[in-house]
Amino acid sequence: RKGGGGLGGGGGTFSKLLSLPPKNRFIAADFALKKSGGGAQTPYPMAVVAEEGARLWHRLEGLASAFPLPKANFMCHIETLRTNHTARDAMSITLWAAVLRELAQPVLYPGVLAGYSFRLERLEEGGYMLAVSGYNDKLKPYLEALMQVIATYHGGKASDFSEEEREAMESAFGKQKERLVLALRNKHFSDAYRQAYEYSRWLLEANAWTTAQAIAALEALTISDFLSVGDPANQKARAECLAHGNLDAADARTLLSAVRAALPSAVLTAPQAQAMRAKVGQVPIGTWVSQLENENPEDGNSAIEVQMQGGSMYRDPEMDAVVTLLASAMREPAFDELRTKQQLGYAVFAFKRVILGAAALSVIVQSPRARVGEDGAVLLLDRVDAFLLDFATHLENLSQAELEEYRQAAVSTLLKRPQDLSTLSEQYWAEITSKQFKFDRNAHTAALISAVTHTALRGAFSSLVLDPRSARRLTTLLSPPPAEWPAVLAPAHLLGKQQVSGWRGSLGYVHECGKQ
Repeated sequence: RKGGGGLGGGGGTFSKLLSLPPKNRFIAADFALKKSGGGAQTPYPMAVVAEEGARLWHRLEGLASAFPLPKANFMCHIETLRTNHTARDAMSITLWAAVLRELAQPVLYPGVLAGYSFRLERLEEGGYMLAVSGYNDKLKPYLEALMQVIATYHGGKASDFSEEEREAMESAFGKQKERLVLALRNKHFSDAYRQAYEYSRWLLEANAWTTAQAIAALEALTISDFLSVGDPANQKARAECLAHGNLDAADARTLLSAVRAALPSAVLTAPQAQAMRAKVGQVPIGTWVSQLENENPEDGNSAIEVQMQGGSMYRDPEMDAVVTLLASAMREPAFDELRTKQQLGYAVFAFKRVILGAAALSVIVQSPRARVGEDGAVLLLDRVDAFLLDFATHLENLSQAELEEYRQAAVSTLLKRPQDLSTLSEQYWAEITSKQFKFDRNAHTAALISAVTHTALRGAFSSLVLDPRSARRLTTLLSPPPAEWPAVLAPAHLLGKQQVSGWRGSLGYVHECGKQ
């Protein structure tokens, strides 16, 4: 206080430096749960807007639902002409999203205090994701405030902004660019198995980029590149959104309008959007082995991923069900044999791997025992191959009771009830970003798994893993430097540094995002 008197006395005024925070306009006041109007609540999201430039999926989770909470999630997949087709475009969207998240802090901070969250990030499928979550009562003003920030920095030149806006933009751009470059450089210190895992993805995903390519593209970006990402003068946009929670259809349409108001007015048509979406390559029949050195000089571990590609989980749901069942059945035997008995290392995984809709059976092992002078990761290849042969014998001798146990384990995982609203929203969201919209996929896959016979399971494993006439195997070997690789690894085809680029370019596509 200025002047005399204590806290309870008079005669003084509070210093202007001491003040209450401004009123938080995002604090919810209406916690009423909505009822479904006119009939039973829909079991899955329904399209309530279907236009050339936008589609809106909606499901009410109100009074009579599994999650009777006054909250909602609103998620949008924004597709534009700026895609992942070049490293420069991919890094432009990544940096643009990071800078806008910082510039939006005056909105985000009171939003967090009021129970809201915001996501803005590039999607592998193409385009970017924009999402808000929290109490439905003030979700609209929260979203509108964020979209105003995005609209402010759509297009133009740096000189078009006020001095205050320009300083904030340049500061955020510099900090976020530095942070992203540092994060990419730190990938060199990733665990060995993570390096192998990421390299396998790069080999197959048409719109993936090496760390070196991403860093080079990011370092070349300027403020002009940041502003051009959303420039209405050279952009088109298409929005595919999900409104899920304590929102009725009218609420959902209002949120969609708030998003579209900040997007370029020119419409990206459905065929144009399809051409921009990500693609994943099909491994040619045979065994293909790629070799690389561990980029972390302080890590003496080797690693391997053996990926046995099945096909598109969307076009061939029966194949996907069998791969899901095989992965469930292999998980514990792989850990028991390769980790517990052989003690190759702590990181041992057998699982179903999905890269943009392409499903594969995968085994990953990281080991400190496979070092230079001990054949490096080639030792791990021998051990994994031996395990796969043993597992084939295990399948041959599988009893009906064991098969039923495997089926029940896989089915129970698929049908496990989501524990919260966000988990269920994410399940729906996966169908929206893949443009498949099969919201009952888990139930459908569970039914297919329950019908898999012993003969079908053995036949699928042979086709995927053992039969050279049908198996599509991609193996990534990673060893500490200086790695000594064999010149021949028959009957596998070795993919050296000189062959990798041509091999990637020659791949057909097992799946293109958005195609049924």
